Parts: sequence; structure tokens; C-alpha cells
Amino acid sequence: MNAGCFGSEISNIFLSANGVDYFGNIIKIAKEDFNFEYRYNPLALNSIFTEIILSAEKDDQKSISSKIEKINIERTLSQPKGIKTGGSTFKNPDVTISKKKAWELIRETKNHELSFDGVSFSKKHSNFIENKQNKSANIIEDFCKLVKKNIFEKIDTKILNVTQGFIASNENSFNTTLGREGSDYSAAIYAYCLNAESVTIWKDVPGVLNADPRVFKKTQLYIVTIL
Repeated sequence: MNAGCFGSEISNIFLSANGVDYFGNIIKIAKEDFNFEYRYNPLALNSIFTEIILSAEKDDQKSISSKIEKINIERTLSQPKGIKTGGSTFKNPDVTISKKKAWELIRETKNHELSFDGVSFSKKHSNFIENKQNKSANIIEDFCKLVKKNIFEKIDTKILNVTQGFIASNENSFNTTLGREGSDYSAAIYAYCLNAESVTIWKDVPGVLNADPRVFKKTQLYIVTIL
């Protein structure tokens, strides 16, 4: 992913990378061919990187040591150290959903006060999860699911989601289609996932049959009238 912190990220110093794709082919990716986004690597699902070339700025030892010390001080003041944590956990939402950072949404919804089975948020940074248990990683995963559920229930994003139907991916993460009536099926899935009150499907046909004419000889067409 395009990791970053304290005003800098991998995309600032990335030049190129070598690796192997899903079919075993050797690939080389130049910076101009790489679609860098926040915490996103478009090739992560189907590629393994074996080498990465980064650029660096030459500077004197004193200046470099000073920058490292400054970052360490900032990190000590703002982030937990010396404990079991996976770092900054939740990705910041897209600005079309919310202009607030993930840690702000966590605090606004009181999720920073959550704690169960030895898992909780750090008091220093509300997006760092502290793990004080040794039983199961599933506890951390369940904790994250609960946090996301609470945020989606309490934050009204008021956005319109526009997407395509019938396009999906197979077990190898390659694009494919759902086949006939895939768009209707997609609408039903989205409605369920978004907890929608209803689903309205617009069709370019005069009506609907009460049964499959390939199976039943006598079918009835119900005409759809738009008022």
C-alpha cells in the first residue's frame, strides 16, 4: 500500500518496482504506470513484488539525525509505543463520505471508550488499537467490526451511491460478469448490505410475466403503468 506518515509517503520517493504477476510473468512497474492512492495498491491481489527502487535526497549526517529525532519526538507524543498494536488501524474515509479523519469519527461516536477481552483504543491516539490479550486474533477482528458498525449507525453520510450492475470478480480476483439478470441481483445485494427499506428496479420491457414461459405454457403478462 502507499504508506505514509508525518507529511511524507511512499509515492514521493517511488521510482520503479519488479515482481511476478499471477501467471508467473516477470513484471516491471514504472512510477508513471502505477496508480498511487491513499493506502491502496492496485496490484496487491495479483502480484508479488520482489524489488523496489526508491529515490533519496543527499544530506549531511547532522541534518538527517535531527529530522529522525524530530519524528521520534512527534511519534512519542502522539502515538503509543512499546505495546502490542498494529499501528493506525482504520483508513480515513473518502472526502465524499466524510471530511473527518478516522480517529475523529471514532471519538465522535464514543468508540474510543470501547473495551472488551483485552482489546481497546489507545488513549494517545484513537485509531491505534491496543491488544492486551493472548487468546485469539478473532477478538481484534470482532472489535473492529463493532467499531465500524457503530460508526455507520451513528453517522449520517447522506450520499448517493452510483455503481454498475452485473460486474463481479472470480476466485482469482479477475473481472467477470454475473450473467443474465445480474443487474437485478446486484441491486438486491446492495440493498441488503445497505439495509435499504426497498428496492426499485426499472426495466425496458412492457411488464413482467407471472412465470417462466419456458417452463409453463400459460403465463400472464402484468402490464406496468407509470403514473
